[in-house]
Amino acid sequence: MVSGEELTKLAEHLYKSEQDSAVEKKPLPKTGALLDLWKKFECRLIERKMVVDPVELGCNPLWFLAETERNIFLWRNKSSISQVSEYNFWIDLKRLASKRLAQLENSDKENPFLNPLWPQSGSSQDNGVSEKDYIINVLSFYNAAEAHLTALSAIELLITLDDKEPVVLPITPQQH
Repeated sequence: MVSGEELTKLAEHLYKSEQDSAVEKKPLPKTGALLDLWKKFECRLIERKMVVDPVELGCNPLWFLAETERNIFLWRNKSSISQVSEYNFWIDLKRLASKRLAQLENSDKENPFLNPLWPQSGSSQDNGVSEKDYIINVLSFYNAAEAHLTALSAIELLITLDDKEPVVLPITPQQH
């Protein structure tokens, strides 16, 4: 199997031209995918019933969590949702899933800021277990397709000659 890095290098090689060589390219992440591409991928998994619809489980899909991370980034950088196009949002799915799983493990039933299940009526630990199972299931598909999603994301940025530096989400505290 070809790695995402090899596919990205091939894409860069294929799309280089005399005009492109003068444009300085920002380094692309080695894993993950553009937020829009990930959203389409996860929605197709749900549409094809390859994974259970997370709404039926009482939880949100990973793309929704990624968009929440994007909105937090915009807010912290004094930007609005109307300025989304000024950035390339790249999702590190493994880090996002790890963050969400940690939130589910370290919840406090009485504190809405520490309990990711708090707003759900009649929430129980079962919802947390179902969400964990959903995340693990989606990650198994992601792991199989990661190299291709990464390469497709890189190709999209190369074809459009988009020189905005990718913002990798979720943001770590050191990135603020």
